[in-house]
Amino acid sequence: MKVYECYEYNQEYFIVQEIITGGTLSEYLSRYGGENYEKTICVIIKQILIGLNYCHKQKVWHRDLKLENIMIQEDKNGNPQAKLIDFGLSREVEQKARNAMLASRLGTPQYQAPEVYQGKYSELCDLWSLGILAYILVTQDVPFRGTTNAEI
Repeated sequence: MKVYECYEYNQEYFIVQEIITGGTLSEYLSRYGGENYEKTICVIIKQILIGLNYCHKQKVWHRDLKLENIMIQEDKNGNPQAKLIDFGLSREVEQKARNAMLASRLGTPQYQAPEVYQGKYSELCDLWSLGILAYILVTQDVPFRGTTNAEI
């Protein structure tokens, strides 16, 4: 998501960003009635991969990738454009520490890599989450079920 300006006034912060009218990825796909559903999913997954690649090159790990944190904006031709949002749990990892693992158990359990739950992970946790997301999009079901984090 593009950020255009940031302002600070009396210890309040204001962020001016682009308007995304297509809703979350799950909302978009629930309205999508196209016959090329699988092709659309492939396009969206590729866009998310490109976005994650950019983040990781900037040394930022998202750590909470899920359906609700991807917004869709259609371009002028009606093609979906995926936008990563909600970097509230993200972390900038210094180059020296890139080979080090993070230990904070953050994120949504259904999308969480086993390494995150174990407390020793890298930026690859985002790719696990993307795999879970892709599974949900293709099958319309979750890959793991449980009532507790340990069961999931």
